[in-house]
Amino acid sequence: MAGELGYMYYPYKAEVMHWFCKPSPERRTHHLHLVPQGSRLWQERIAFRNALRGSSELRKSYQELKQDLARQHGADRDGYTEAKGEFIRTVLRQVLGPESSAA
Repeated sequence: MAGELGYMYYPYKAEVMHWFCKPSPERRTHHLHLVPQGSRLWQERIAFRNALRGSSELRKSYQELKQDLARQHGADRDGYTEAKGEFIRTVLRQVLGPESSAA
């Protein structure tokens, strides 16, 4: 089905997720992560999502950060992702405790 929608499988972080993108890994406009339910990564992603859903102030802060980083990093997707990592780690430490390993 992913192929029918134009997604291509790419073995990025294959030990923790399946990663699909389109139109290609070299130039992607969309990507999809399939994470095993119940895994540590899944728990962290759900916890972050729930934290955003539960706080309009947190949502606003994250929105502003993402907009600023998009302006700063332009097409540097890896730089953008890395730059928002500390915000995400901070939120996860607050909701999951210091044992969270999310990036």
